Amino acid sequence: MDNINILYVALTRAEEQLYIISSMKLSKKTNEPPVDSMPELFINFLRDRNLFDADQPRYEFGSQVRVSEVRESMEQPTAIKGASTRLDFSNIRIARRESIMWGTPQQDAIEYGNLIHEIMAWVNTSSDVEPMLEKAVAEGLFPHERLSDVRATVASIVNHPDLERHFSSDARILTERAILKPGSDTVKPDRISLYQKEAYLLDYKTGTPLPTHHHQLNAYAETLVEMGFDVVKKTLVYIGEPVNVIHL
Repeated sequence: MDNINILYVALTRAEEQLYIISSMKLSKKTNEPPVDSMPELFINFLRDRNLFDADQPRYEFGSQVRVSEVRESMEQPTAIKGASTRLDFSNIRIARRESIMWGTPQQDAIEYGNLIHEIMAWVNTSSDVEPMLEKAVAEGLFPHERLSDVRATVASIVNHPDLERHFSSDARILTERAILKPGSDTVKPDRISLYQKEAYLLDYKTGTPLPTHHHQLNAYAETLVEMGFDVVKKTLVYIGEPVNVIHL
């Protein structure tokens, strides 16, 4: 529905002429476009009118005669005047509560925790650490100068003796997967390690341990139980120096 809404907006904004460029990706086996794709919508539109021909790349509808009148603008550009007074910074108020921590150790810790959180979403087992760190540097998540620090933190999580079952190559790993629940909000655990019907649940946090973190993890566990899984272990990992692991 989102794609259809976007398509509606795109096709109804032209004042006079509309040009649509669409791919024609037809399956070699079925000669059909991908299901639920933009090309499928346009091809079906042409087929409904018995116009579609796989060898014909261009279709035209309507008249090319211009309807609107050509109007020349006679307005003179308006000159922007220079500022007559300096900005009074005392009148500026920033509405974000986090701003009080900008440049502070607390803010640095939060940003570092968010960075590790994002990288850990890419890591399934210890063999993924180096490729994912290279990916993070390549994408500009952190400078190469911090690689050794980030590597040490990630390794301390992946190789933590209490987290062995969470990062085993024998498990089916699901990271950042949204779970739809009827009649309630969507839940999104950071990490689920599955051994058949046994589930190991892990969530990353930054800062001080809070009761709300326990409530959130227990809610994730209840969802998995409703889905037929046996939640063997629930774990909170607080990203810091050192890493703090709490089992519920």
